[in-house]
Amino acid sequence: MPRYCYQFSETYILQVIKRYRQQTFKRFLRLSVKTFCFVGLTLLTAVGLFAQSFILTGVFGGCLLLLLTGPRLDYWLMLRKFRKSSFYNSTVISTLSPQGYQCESELFKLELSWRTFSKAYRMQDGFLIFDTQKQYYWFPDSALEEGSIAEVEQLLKQVLPHYRS
Repeated sequence: MPRYCYQFSETYILQVIKRYRQQTFKRFLRLSVKTFCFVGLTLLTAVGLFAQSFILTGVFGGCLLLLLTGPRLDYWLMLRKFRKSSFYNSTVISTLSPQGYQCESELFKLELSWRTFSKAYRMQDGFLIFDTQKQYYWFPDSALEEGSIAEVEQLLKQVLPHYRS
């Protein structure tokens, strides 16, 4: 049975969010909208400077700065909230078996049937598994203590209706 052991830390949380955002189709839409807004705000800032309207230039420049620093601000706010969580820096052990998924820590114990999960993705450095409530679980290859990657992949192909590598 494959078994994962990982620290529920800031690094892990950022890795989970990054992997989730990599697999969503919305990232293409978000990137195109951000590019359009960046070009537009840059042009408006330049026009404001040319027209010597410094108030408008400041407003457009501020919006441009928010657009550029938004993702970092988003990560900072998420991590700030996570640091207050009781799960912060706890060690988590997850076991995958044909019967289901078991996860335990010093704070909790969780057992789920595979019917709870809807799909899984094989990423370059781990597995991203979704349940039916749109929650997701990240299993990095570096945290695999027992079993092999091929064993995990075989198990997920057998128990989940939608598996993509």
